Amino acid sequence: MAKTNITEYSATPSSNTDINNINIDENCPASGLNNAIRELMAHLKNVDTGSQALTALSVTGNATVNDGITVTDSGASPIIANRTTSDGTIVDLQKDGSTVGTIGSISGAYLYMDSPTASFFRINGTNEVAIASAKMYSPTDGRTDLGSSSERFKDLYLSGGAYIGGTGSANKLDDYEEGTFTAQLSTDTTYFGDGAQLGVYTKIGNICFFEIKYQRTGTVNTGVNARFGLPFTSANNSVQATGSRGSVENIDTAMVGIGGTVASNSAILYLNEMNTATTGFNVDGNDLGTNFQIQIQGFYKTA
Repeated sequence: MAKTNITEYSATPSSNTDINNINIDENCPASGLNNAIRELMAHLKNVDTGSQALTALSVTGNATVNDGITVTDSGASPIIANRTTSDGTIVDLQKDGSTVGTIGSISGAYLYMDSPTASFFRINGTNEVAIASAKMYSPTDGRTDLGSSSERFKDLYLSGGAYIGGTGSANKLDDYEEGTFTAQLSTDTTYFGDGAQLGVYTKIGNICFFEIKYQRTGTVNTGVNARFGLPFTSANNSVQATGSRGSVENIDTAMVGIGGTVASNSAILYLNEMNTATTGFNVDGNDLGTNFQIQIQGFYKTA
């Protein structure tokens, strides 16, 4: 078979008996050698200009390629960059001979990307997302969304708070939680722990919303200032109020409803009467009677 390009040459010298059908075998005519050399030079030039690709290329040491390089492979990795022995830079990206970014390995198994000149790098040009020391941000203020209506992230885990609608301390939401607590009913003299108790809450920032359901089969009729325990201590200020309203069953017949008051720096909801004549008196043990039920909802400011 005529060897029409350099990839058809053999690594066994004795197998190279022609160059594009020009005889260079043992005892070949001298008249064909000039043309064989010219043909060989043409084959080499085709490799130099890229019109003839090499089957494989192995380089030991450094290789410098000017004017660009294009690597194509079908169904496999076009480029494999393998750093051995130690962690560090695998790819050094430069502009005008100066490093603008590196890609490397750390701890033997993890990828890192770095821009040592400014300690940050940007994704998608100049206006989308930038990563710098200890922060990820949008270079153009207010431009970039986190997800979309049909491309949502799943869960968000924060060790701090979220600034919503502004950047001041008044815009910071630093807590949200939901849970249950034991709705303990007591007076100044007695704790009643044998009733059916249910307390649930939702805390958003420093405001706690709660709901209490309590049912007792038995008699209280003792003590003053009936109260429930709350899940959080209230703010330490002079305001002694809460938005609390509820309903009662089988309690003092003059009582049509029930309210509550939370003192400052306290985790106690004091019950208040709501009846046809007056509103605001504390509920005492003798107001509760026998086999009664209380349901009350409200909110208060926490510490």
